[in-house]
Amino acid sequence: MRVAIISQDTRGGIQPYLGLGLGLRAAGHEVAVVAPAGYRPFVESTGLECRGVAGDMQALMNSPEVVAAMEKGFWATHKLMVNHVGEMIRTTAAACLEACTGADLILAGFGGMIVGESVAEKLGVPFVQAHLQPLATTAAYPGLLSLSWLRGVGPANRLSHAISKQVFWQPMRRAVNAARRDLFGLPPVRFWGNVGVVRRAGEVILYGYSPSLLPRPSDVGTGHHVTGYWFLDRDAGWTPPPDLEAFLAAGPPPVVIGFGSMSSRDAEATTRLALAAAEQVGRRVVLLAGWGGMSRADLPDWAFLTDAVPHDWLYPRCSLAVHHGGAGTTGAAVRAGVPSVVVPFAADQQFWGWLVASKGLGACTGPRRRLTAAKLARAISTTLANGAVLANAAEMGRRIRREDGVGEAVAVLERIDLRRPAAATAR
Repeated sequence: MRVAIISQDTRGGIQPYLGLGLGLRAAGHEVAVVAPAGYRPFVESTGLECRGVAGDMQALMNSPEVVAAMEKGFWATHKLMVNHVGEMIRTTAAACLEACTGADLILAGFGGMIVGESVAEKLGVPFVQAHLQPLATTAAYPGLLSLSWLRGVGPANRLSHAISKQVFWQPMRRAVNAARRDLFGLPPVRFWGNVGVVRRAGEVILYGYSPSLLPRPSDVGTGHHVTGYWFLDRDAGWTPPPDLEAFLAAGPPPVVIGFGSMSSRDAEATTRLALAAAEQVGRRVVLLAGWGGMSRADLPDWAFLTDAVPHDWLYPRCSLAVHHGGAGTTGAAVRAGVPSVVVPFAADQQFWGWLVASKGLGACTGPRRRLTAAKLARAISTTLANGAVLANAAEMGRRIRREDGVGEAVAVLERIDLRRPAAATAR
């Protein structure tokens, strides 16, 4: 089977699909990853083929416009991101059509699905939604973007899922349908879109997070498969920086603080806030890549600044992870068995922060723009002093380490009838 995986995202959003791609390749399938051309070295470092297309989500996240919008909140950031993606859809659709030609199966999460399901329909091959977030409509838990007053049971949760999906889909719908009409000669996608929807027997949707953390709800069909995480672990030849190893060995396990691809208008202020919080609670700290305005020479001896370090190596050596609540970072922390303090910046991060807190695996501080050193210090100290949270995190880690999310996903994909492509058009 020849599989094309479309991932139009930042590095953290692409990484799980590389884990899945490697699992498919190990099972004897051909895999091509369709991703922003700037990530070609990253993709190819895993041994997978990369078919680069236009778009640089990391540059967009670091642009002054988006950095400023993040300080204003979700809606300002969302508007900018939607406008940018809408402008790129036509170019991306044409490039993805070329990149996916010859595939027997195309899969993508929401970002890639914007053009991926249309490309699959044009090529006459099956399309599989493969999400890193829960996107089925259910009464069991709230939607990704639900407001606090919509977090409840039954109808309130179902409504929050509908709202969350339409917040992302509706701004894209016209651009998607224009590309379908002008480039592919296809009719429009149905008004409400197909995100998280199984439309007919035999169709499947994959979710690359742990069923131990968030099981498949009983009120969604069997076509929805929560497989477990699609981890991409460090290369076998990777070795840690000796000075980081020495720092870790010199004292008790530190708190690790890193916000991935997220940005801040004043990175130095964020750094100082994190250091002030760690000092207040008397904890050693490792600061991950993304911090600005400071060098190692500026830091006290109880703090260590480093470039990106594989989470699967670092997190188990730390006492607690402070992070932005990205799907992959949250997964890495829970697998390591360490509690989290989530500081959401945008998108689905508030949901993962809520889930971590509701499952007794840590705390959520609320949006980054409202964060203070005192609030972060309180979240860290309260979490580390809570024996139940520490025990819950350790047990969740043991359960997730026993799962094989990649293997489960590959098994589901291998059962797909390649002769029955799905159509995205209106009914």
